[in-house]
Amino acid sequence: MDPERRIEKLQQRLNLNDSQTAQVRQIFTESHAQMVTIRSNASLAPEDRRAQMMSLHQGEEARIRAVLTPDQQAKFDTMQAKMRERRADEGGQGAPVPPPPSGSPQQ
Repeated sequence: MDPERRIEKLQQRLNLNDSQTAQVRQIFTESHAQMVTIRSNASLAPEDRRAQMMSLHQGEEARIRAVLTPDQQAKFDTMQAKMRERRADEGGQGAPVPPPPSGSPQQ
C-alpha cells in the first residue's frame, strides 16, 4: 500500500493530529524508499531480502508507536494483530510453508 493511503487509514482509525500525521508521513516515506532499495537489490538472496523487509517493518511499527498516545498505541496494536491474523489465514506471513505436492521430482 502506498504511504498516503496508509496515512489516511491511520488518520481515520486513530484520529491522528496534524503533528502526528506529519511524523507518520515522514516514517512511511523513509520506509517506502528503503523497501524499494531492498526490493531492487538483486544481490540479496530471497531469505535475506525477506529478513531485511521484516526488520524494516518492525522498526517502522516501533517508530509509529512512539508518535502515538497510549490510547492510540492500544488501537494500533489491535490493528496490527488483526492484520497478522488475516495474513496467516490467507497463507501469508506467519503461516507455515506447505509441503511440496506428492509426486514432485526430488533433486
